[in-house]
Amino acid sequence: MPPGIVHNLIQSPMSEASPVQTLGSSATGEMASSALNRGKDDGNKKLEEENNQLIKEIKELKVELKKTTEALEKSKIEMASIKKQYDGLTREYDRLLQEHDKMQSLVDTTDKKSN
Repeated sequence: MPPGIVHNLIQSPMSEASPVQTLGSSATGEMASSALNRGKDDGNKKLEEENNQLIKEIKELKVELKKTTEALEKSKIEMASIKKQYDGLTREYDRLLQEHDKMQSLVDTTDKKSN
């Protein structure tokens, strides 16, 4: 090789590409672009699948939350009803205790008079 050609290659290897180099780099660029687009498509498909799975999971969680909320409300109502029933039974028990005390005192008074 003459020294001028080597010097030109060293000075500017990319400045003047041969038609073969241009064709090769064009094909390489297209292949890289195609691979990049396939990678994007694969990535997009994976993201779409993941997104769809998350949307499905959110819907399921919303249904579960609704059921749980309804069960909680039902439990609160039942608890309030049981508390009312407890309060009523407590009042009735207290009333019966007082009545028992009155009767007991009457019996005691009657027993004292008869002796």
